[in-house]
Amino acid sequence: MAATVTTEHSMSPTNDSRKPAGEQMRQGHRLIQVGVSLFLIALLTGLVVHKMPLPRLALSAHLLGIMQGTFLAIVGLLWPRLKLGRMSSKVTFVLIVYGCLAAWFANFLGAIWVAGGAMVPFAAGDARGSALQESIIKVGLRTAAASLILALLFLLWGLRLGSTSGRDPSQPSAA
Repeated sequence: MAATVTTEHSMSPTNDSRKPAGEQMRQGHRLIQVGVSLFLIALLTGLVVHKMPLPRLALSAHLLGIMQGTFLAIVGLLWPRLKLGRMSSKVTFVLIVYGCLAAWFANFLGAIWVAGGAMVPFAAGDARGSALQESIIKVGLRTAAASLILALLFLLWGLRLGSTSGRDPSQPSAA
């Protein structure tokens, strides 16, 4: 009778010697915490949208925080499955947290300052702040976009299948 090898995936951490499982779990847990916190902040932002100086941009910040908070929580759940080395994992973690928080914060600042029309004209319209305010928003949004793109490339790389042919490396093989 021949033994069969299953190709199931589990949510348990990968057996990667480059990054201890405990560290993977801690980073994943932190991402979930940051995601839920951002989600909460975005919900609270939604309560004051109508009172903000630039309500359309405040609504944008609210929706962005909801989406990116959810995204961070999902990435936190996937985190233990990533096959990244210790340094790559830390860099990816920082990039993804910075990207999500900076984008939300830049939109929120624009809503408070009545600024940001140069970078987000659909949400801010013709609103223009001081040169410093516009620069802060521009730098925040551009660096957030760059960091999220780079973080997603790392995430895709970390989600690759190894030489296990789809088998979960933490499970013993049937011989």
